[in-house]
Amino acid sequence: MKKILIFTVMLLIIPFTLLQAQIDTLKVGQTFKNYKNLKPSVSKYMLYSEKAGKYSPVDVVWVREVQFLNENGKDIVIVRQQLDAKDTLQSSVKTAVLTANTFVPIRDVTENTLSRMTTSFSEAKVSLSMDSLKTGANRKMEVDLKVAGYDFEADEELFSILPLKENYKVAIPFYQPGTGRPSKYYLYEVTGTEFIDLPDGGKIECWKIQSQYTGGTSAWWISKKNQQFIKQQRARADGGFLNKVRLM
Repeated sequence: MKKILIFTVMLLIIPFTLLQAQIDTLKVGQTFKNYKNLKPSVSKYMLYSEKAGKYSPVDVVWVREVQFLNENGKDIVIVRQQLDAKDTLQSSVKTAVLTANTFVPIRDVTENTLSRMTTSFSEAKVSLSMDSLKTGANRKMEVDLKVAGYDFEADEELFSILPLKENYKVAIPFYQPGTGRPSKYYLYEVTGTEFIDLPDGGKIECWKIQSQYTGGTSAWWISKKNQQFIKQQRARADGGFLNKVRLM
């Protein structure tokens, strides 16, 4: 009877262990087999809020560009985002510089009409330099990330080189440039396949990825054909959603 009980407990433990093993845990510095999915591109996005079945456009022009360049003999990837809003204080240019093939962050620069924030990465530490474009004042600080993190501003590009499939789960350490908070692992899960309506009236089949962020659930739709970002939906504190859609 005792042997039967032990055998039964082992049967219960093994599936849980296997489930844990199925989570792909990324570490900064590793290479990606699907890196070839990433291509130079220029994309434009539409933003709109959604609540109780009502939709309201957000008056922001968002352009995202991916470039492959060489810097001091080193192949790099540049992800440049330009946000133009009626309120110039909400407009900004964000530039993430990453090592090709590994996505190891090198630096990130966010600039608006008033300031420039430069984040320089060095393994599990970052140096922040905050410059006032109005007064010329400068502040510096260092942040211990505890664990090396990927640049959060290049999350869409990182998704495009993951081995997405049904029930795929991945833990990714991200750091938000310009903040004093250390890196944090976020769990992302492919929850299924959905068709997304395109602005031209067509449809595209996508992987749906979900994760829990502060404030609620965020979801991304990544095309199955070439793993390009198509849509993101982020839950808001008021019960609504903020949607970002790529214009094809």
